[in-house]
Amino acid sequence: MIIICNGAFKSGSTWLYLIVEELLKLKKIPFNEKTNETWISEKNKSFLFNDSNIVNAINHYQKGNEVYLSKVHLLEKNSYKFLKDRVNGRNVKVLFTSRNLGDALVSHYHHVVTQTEKKMSFNKYYKLIGRYKAYEIIKFNKNRVNYLPGTLQIKFEDLKSNFNVQVNNIANELGLQISDADINLIKEKTSIDNLKDKVKKGEISQYSKNSEKASKLFRKGEVGESRKFFQDKQKDDLNKIAKGEMGFFFKLYYFIFFVLRRNFYKI
Repeated sequence: MIIICNGAFKSGSTWLYLIVEELLKLKKIPFNEKTNETWISEKNKSFLFNDSNIVNAINHYQKGNEVYLSKVHLLEKNSYKFLKDRVNGRNVKVLFTSRNLGDALVSHYHHVVTQTEKKMSFNKYYKLIGRYKAYEIIKFNKNRVNYLPGTLQIKFEDLKSNFNVQVNNIANELGLQISDADINLIKEKTSIDNLKDKVKKGEISQYSKNSEKASKLFRKGEVGESRKFFQDKQKDDLNKIAKGEMGFFFKLYYFIFFVLRRNFYKI
C-alpha cells in the first residue's frame, strides 16, 4: 500500500506527512524500507515521486505488500486522472490537506524570505510571486474536486482547532484503531516546538540541508495571519484570480516563471 499525503505548497502537507509517519511508527507498521529508486527526490526523501514519474512510481509501489508513505505536491491534471483509477483499490490511499488561501500565501512569503535570505516586503512578494502562487493553489484544489472528490481532506484550520478528531479521521481512513492516549502522543511529537528541535538535531529533513534555516520553516501556523498582511486591493485581486479573471499575460508569466522554471531547473 502507498499512502500519499498531497497538499498545495504551504497547506500543511508536511504536518500531515509527519502525523501519518508517527501513526505508523506507533502501530509498529514498517514503511519505506525498500526505497532506493532513482526517481526519489534527492532534496527531500519524503517525496517518493512527483508529477513526472507518478505512473512508474505507483505501479512499482503497488506490487508488493510493503507500506510506503510519500509527501507530494501534485499539480498536473494527468496525475489526478491516473490516481482516480487507483484510489478505489486497497493499495492506494490519498490524503489531502488544504488551508486558507491568504494564510498559505503568508506562509509561502516567509518561506521565500528564509530560503533566499533576502529582505522583501509582502507587497513586493505578492506582486512578483504571491498572486501567481495563489493561482497555482487554486488550480491544485480544483484538481482535487474534479478528479478525487471522495478522498479524505484535512483542513489545516481543523488540525489546529480539533487535532484529536482529525487524527482519528486519518486513522479510520487507513483502517487503523487508535486511542486518545495515542493521539495525544502524536500531538506532542508533531508539535511545532518538537519539530523545530528535531530539525536542528538533524532527526528529520525538510526543505533545507541547513538545519538552522530549515527549523525556521516550521513557523507558528497561525490561523488568520493573513489579516495582518493583506491590503484591500490584494484581497480584491485574489477574488478575481479565484473567479478566473486573469488575462493572457498573467497566464504567460505563470507558465514561464512557474511551470517552465520547475520543469527545467527542478525547483
